[in-house]
Amino acid sequence: MKLIHILLLCPFLSVAQPNKISPSTVGDQLPDVKLTGLIHHPKETTSLSSFKGKFILLDFFGSWCGSCVTNLSKLDSLQEAHRDKLQILVIASEGKERIRKFLATNKFGKNTKLVFVTGETSLNVLFPHRMLPHVAWISDKSEILGITGGGAISPANMEIFFSRQPLEVAIKRDAMDFNKNRPLLENGNAVDSSNLYGRSIFTKHIPGVPSMRFVKSENGLRRYCYTNETILGLYWTALEYPKNRIILEVSDSSRFLNNAEDTGEWYKQNTYSYDITLPAGAPKSRMRELLHQDLDRYLQMTGKMERRTMKCWIIRKSHGFIGIRAKGGESKTIFSETYRRYNNRPFKTVINAFNDYFLPSPGEPIICDETGLDYNVDMEIPRSAFKDIELLRRTLERYHLTLEPAEREMEVFVLRSRDAEKNNAGPNQEPGNIPFIE
Repeated sequence: MKLIHILLLCPFLSVAQPNKISPSTVGDQLPDVKLTGLIHHPKETTSLSSFKGKFILLDFFGSWCGSCVTNLSKLDSLQEAHRDKLQILVIASEGKERIRKFLATNKFGKNTKLVFVTGETSLNVLFPHRMLPHVAWISDKSEILGITGGGAISPANMEIFFSRQPLEVAIKRDAMDFNKNRPLLENGNAVDSSNLYGRSIFTKHIPGVPSMRFVKSENGLRRYCYTNETILGLYWTALEYPKNRIILEVSDSSRFLNNAEDTGEWYKQNTYSYDITLPAGAPKSRMRELLHQDLDRYLQMTGKMERRTMKCWIIRKSHGFIGIRAKGGESKTIFSETYRRYNNRPFKTVINAFNDYFLPSPGEPIICDETGLDYNVDMEIPRSAFKDIELLRRTLERYHLTLEPAEREMEVFVLRSRDAEKNNAGPNQEPGNIPFIE
């Protein structure tokens, strides 16, 4: 008799078990999920089913993600244009108060009317990712039609989306099992590295892994890792040349300069990863030396520093110069959306900022200091002045400094391809172009 009672209870026990959430993919039906910590919504809590009958874009978001933040205005316009049939939900893992503070202080956040879901975990399980932006496209029938990056949001793809067809875009699959605490190519393997003395690994682009660089020390070893970096970026790490003093003597510059319409595809084809392990006592200069050798060897390039005469911009003191010495106080640089403020900072630091503002690239303006100022200063420079030579000139005039074009001999980084050397090919562009490149 007791056995009968147990058997009768079993179905109820199984029903009481919570449904396990597992990752979804294109073609799946999206289960109903509770949404909490809502902002810009009349309720504190709701569910996905409350938007039944509408197309849904789940935009996974981080307040620290620059492209996520700037995309808000585009998403706002999209929501307004299709308010009757589209619901955009911004999914943030961050807590509600943190997102409220962001929306109150950020210039893009202040203007958005998008619905935010905060402190979210369930949707992150359904749509696992490592990189942002990350977007899930859900039809009005709750079918998942796409999982993409933010760049896939376009008029053409919206038209496909509203026709209930799967997007003609590769599914964004981030490498969730990538472990930055393990050497590349050994993820998930139980590798005994107790006898490792040193090694280096050079690979092509690794799909699903963000571009990053880090150093890790353990067991008497020091490991340097650089993932999905450009060729110029890796050479800059090896030689630490001024980022705007580059001459390319190559037959095809497209491997080095991202001028492609499809930026994402260019990065897939032209970025590389480098992982090197050395004894912990080896100086960083040794790592840089080996990286330089590996780049030359594997890429069939020759990269080195040379003396060249270059076009540049010279900063000098004007006739009315009366000094710009700092008034004292804490030495710091303040970054805002509109300016950089240097408080009690060496004048050399300001000059270096002009020359290091851009990613390593030829053709950026070269700023040279001939003021002789060897003390700390207080200066405020508009961020747009780093891209606008005339605005920079006017800004410097406030401090009784001049900015004039000239030519000077200086150390520059010259990168030659072996095929260009064989064909006696000269530079494929004039070095040291004066205009700022947007």
